[in-house]
Parts: sequence; structure tokens; C-alpha cells
Amino acid sequence: MLSVNSTFFSNTSFVSCKAQLTQTRPIYIPNKIPDDSYIRIMDTTLRDGEQAPGASMTGYQKLEIARQLAPMGVDIIEAGFPCSSKEEFEAVRQIASEVGNSPNGAEYLPVIAAAARCVKEDIVAAWEAVKLAKYPRVCMFIATSSIHMKHKLGKTEEDVIRTVKEALAFAKSLGVVDLGFVSEDSARNVHGIDGVILATHCHNDLGLATSNTLAAASAGARQLEVTINGIGERAGNASLEEAPIFCFSSFFSLLF
Repeated sequence: MLSVNSTFFSNTSFVSCKAQLTQTRPIYIPNKIPDDSYIRIMDTTLRDGEQAPGASMTGYQKLEIARQLAPMGVDIIEAGFPCSSKEEFEAVRQIASEVGNSPNGAEYLPVIAAAARCVKEDIVAAWEAVKLAKYPRVCMFIATSSIHMKHKLGKTEEDVIRTVKEALAFAKSLGVVDLGFVSEDSARNVHGIDGVILATHCHNDLGLATSNTLAAASAGARQLEVTINGIGERAGNASLEEAPIFCFSSFFSLLF
């Protein structure tokens, strides 16, 4: 799975959504969606949402939110960033252990994901935190814009590519099967992608998070990343109560 992390989609190639999107949940297979008309919903309230000012949560609060997200039908719950603190690690581990194994009134189990930089310590922490879930996932990320590579990472493009390859290989050596990779700036620097699930992660700096998320879905993205009430870093994210509902309404096929 590759996430397209963008504040504003410029020069997006829009395509008609000819196939009717389905709400029938296919059997979960890591890195594959058997039904091309199905869109996965990934809620990142517990990770990105917590980065909003004043939105810091206790471990118990995070667990309670995860308990509510599962029966709502969210496909993937990004539970947090385990390497950030011992408390965060324990919160993610508890969510993976409980919500990732007990339906809690739902007829399915959500994927429990954890975020990690392309650093061995991060990857180990993320995997150890989520591996108790039936469907665990590690989501790795790295900056790939020319400005960030030069000034944030102090690396060349070749250095970043090598770092990513080594991180992916290391994660697989730990036993991680379900891997997500976030290339920050994908909308501009990734072309001709085949054989991966494209995801969209949009922020609301220009008030277009939900609109861009829907545009991405119409162009083929099959994982939409959202948060409760759109809370999140900077101006927030696409909203859980907006984007998924719109995708499965008749207006989606009319507009796209």
C-alpha cells in the first residue's frame, strides 16, 4: 500500500467512476483488495488526530475510541506512533490485543496499524506493539520532496531510496507481512504505479481535504485516510463522517 500524502492535488487526472462502489466487505488480504470496487477506510484519529492542538489522549481514551471505531465498520485503525513513548507503545499494544482480536459487536476484525519512520528502532517498536492483532500492519513514512530531502533529512534522492529499501527489508525480516509506505509528496513524484493499493491522506489547509479525498477515490485510490470530525495536524484531515458517506451515495457516481 502506498499513501499519497498531499495538501492539494494539482493536475490530478480525473476518471469516471464507472463501477458502482460496493459496501460488501471482501475477505481481508494484506496488500490486496480482491474487489476493485471496494474502498477501505483507514481512521487515523489515534495517530494524526492526536497531533491536533489540545487533542492529546490518554491510553484509556485511545482504547475507548478504538472500541467504538471497530463496530462502526472502519477497515483499518491507525492506533498510534509506538516509538514516541512507553505510554504510547502500551496504548497501541492494548488496542492491538483487544480490539484487534475481539469483534466487540462487529462481524469482522479491523486491521490495527502503527506508524514508524524508516528507522530500525521505530519499526521494531511498531511491530512489537501491533503483532498481537489478528491483522497487524506497520506503516512506514519518509519525506521525499526535494526541499525535505535536502533540508530535513540532509540526504540525496539516492540516499532516501536506499533507506526505504533497507527499512522495508528489515521490516520483512521481523515477520511483517502487511506493510504500508507513505512517501510524503507522492502526488508529485510517483508515476506509473502498478500492483499496489493507492491510498490518499489529505490535510485541510485549503479547505479541500474531503474534496481531494473524493477526487482521489474517483481516480482509483482504494484506501481513504480520515479522522473523527476531521481533527489532525495543522488544519486537520478529511472527515470520517463526510468522505465515506459521500463515496457510497448516489452523488459520487453523478459527480465523478
